[in-house]
Amino acid sequence: MPRPNQPFVDSLNTKEGAIRAKYVTISNGRVRVLVGAATEGVKLPYTPGAVFVRNLDLAKRTNGNTEWMVYEAGLYEAWRAGGHIDRNGNGLQNGELQELLEHREAAREYVYAILNPELLDAKSMQRHQEVFAAIAVQLGPSRNVRKAIAQTHLQHAQRLEDRTGRHNPGAAAMRVGTGIGQLDLRSEDVQAILRRVGWRTFHLYHALQDSMGIYQIIRAHLNIKRRNGMPYKNRLAYLVLERMQPQSEDTVLNILAGLKQLRSEPFRKNRYHTEADFQQALEGIRLLGSKRGDDAVKQLQDIVFKRIQQGITWVFARDYLEMQVLAPLSWHMEEVDRRIRSNGSVHVTPDETQKFDALVLRLREFRDKVTHCEDSLLKHPVKEDILLQTDEALEFTRAQDWEEVKRLLKGISQSL
Repeated sequence: MPRPNQPFVDSLNTKEGAIRAKYVTISNGRVRVLVGAATEGVKLPYTPGAVFVRNLDLAKRTNGNTEWMVYEAGLYEAWRAGGHIDRNGNGLQNGELQELLEHREAAREYVYAILNPELLDAKSMQRHQEVFAAIAVQLGPSRNVRKAIAQTHLQHAQRLEDRTGRHNPGAAAMRVGTGIGQLDLRSEDVQAILRRVGWRTFHLYHALQDSMGIYQIIRAHLNIKRRNGMPYKNRLAYLVLERMQPQSEDTVLNILAGLKQLRSEPFRKNRYHTEADFQQALEGIRLLGSKRGDDAVKQLQDIVFKRIQQGITWVFARDYLEMQVLAPLSWHMEEVDRRIRSNGSVHVTPDETQKFDALVLRLREFRDKVTHCEDSLLKHPVKEDILLQTDEALEFTRAQDWEEVKRLLKGISQSL
């Protein structure tokens, strides 16, 4: 795993005054993460892990007194706010890059569903089909040629019968693939625009992906999946099972080095729990080959690794909630408010309603994901509270009280 960049001391002008502290950088210095006080014992107005984003327009308006916006909740909050700024000022269709990524992911899940119907219950299958249908609605009609072509292919892919009337999900999957290809080309076009007008937000997005990439590596290491009947031999779970002490130790040390890269919230909080569990794992690994080796393997497999798996599962749940539900909901609400302010109409249009409906489906999908999460080995169980809050948010969607829905989703994310 990559190593973190080194902290440095600087003074940044914020609404709380000049903050002299240690930082690390994202986006060529235009985004920074607070690491800690420059001088031991000095109390700062912000906690380590807060994300600072430079805003030159704000600096001009305040004569340089406030140049940095501070997002104490961390990367997701900063990225979501950057999305609002880009959508208002950069000339792109609102939130287009994120929407394209979401469309592509949902389309791939639809392909998996239609090609593997025996692995899904009827409710899950229906949900995949509804989300996929909503994508086709959201894409068209579009003035962009690539999106218009994608919309045509995705619309046709909702029919699982070919021209001869045979049930042919393979043909539908090929149409989806063609549509995804057009979405990818449009995504490349959008990214080229973002390089000019939304670079900071673009870097924040990739910082989130890099952070999640560390957890994806950890998750892979704790599973033994088979390929051609043979286990992957470079995964930690396999190395421990085979009592391969030097290789296991090197793997854990590499994982710990990667975790040190997680300096920003909300990952910073989980990082310390995960680090502590891997330190315990390291102690057990160093017993491999000794008389206590068998006990060490059992403890690692049955307790430590399972606790780590339970802990990082909630990181993935939060990422889904933030990226697939909360950010798109927040942006869509702003879009509707801006349209209402511009023409004075208080009525939500059918297209806007369909977007809200699609987000409700994603929120239900989030709830389903939570039901499969476990927290029995965690110090602070969260599942019961998360399910209760999610159910409350779903109740408010029925009343179309989106402000309350957003407030609840922010609270859920902070709890994870």
